[in-house]
Amino acid sequence: MMSDDLMDKLKRFQLKADSDLDARVYDRIERLEQGSRARPVWFCIRWGKWAAVLVVGVLLLWPHAPRSVAWSQVAERFEAVPYVRASLNLYNEQASYYQHMDVWLGGHGRLRVQTHSQVIYAEQGKILKAVSLHDGVTVVPDKAAYEVIQGLGAWQIFSLETVIHAVLQEPLKDVTPSDDLDRSVWKDLMVFDSRSSVGSGRIRIYALRDSRLPVSFRIWDTDDGLSVEAAFLYENELADSFFKP
Repeated sequence: MMSDDLMDKLKRFQLKADSDLDARVYDRIERLEQGSRARPVWFCIRWGKWAAVLVVGVLLLWPHAPRSVAWSQVAERFEAVPYVRASLNLYNEQASYYQHMDVWLGGHGRLRVQTHSQVIYAEQGKILKAVSLHDGVTVVPDKAAYEVIQGLGAWQIFSLETVIHAVLQEPLKDVTPSDDLDRSVWKDLMVFDSRSSVGSGRIRIYALRDSRLPVSFRIWDTDDGLSVEAAFLYENELADSFFKP
């Protein structure tokens, strides 16, 4: 039988939890006490203590335990969406440079990029037209937007690695789960780290745990001083005319 002293200690043990959790813990303890009466004393003393402690630990940690999701699952989930908008902020402290652009990726390689001053239409990696936001006059495509379009190239199904590659102008390397997460983000987010396979850039990708959809990525510590903050927005798909000049 579980000793009265152990029972008293366990019942006085306080968890920072709600009353429902306390009730479940005490219920497990009572069951252990009832089951222990048919077993040898040495078995109850040795295993009864640890079983009670394990019950406490499992109930406390279970809601926060991360569910393992591989990078390949996130990449596949992103490829399955028919339409996405990427909102990009590009910085370069060395050159005192900042630029914001929105990139809409539609089906069949359709693309629309908007900077602070112009809209660029492209399809299968080829620019169809660039016009001024102010008066609709044809203009020379913005250099940074042009590089993103060239980096995306021709595609039927856009991929997460292709989008990041188009911004970084270098492929990813060794995408792995981040090892410095705070426990508070386990429940909702997955975070993956990667590096540029050419330069010194670091990449971090954030994805929702339940939907497995990426929601943002960051690029920093690049050789040329570039840093990027990006967010993915999964809006309702726009009409075909949105992608036509």
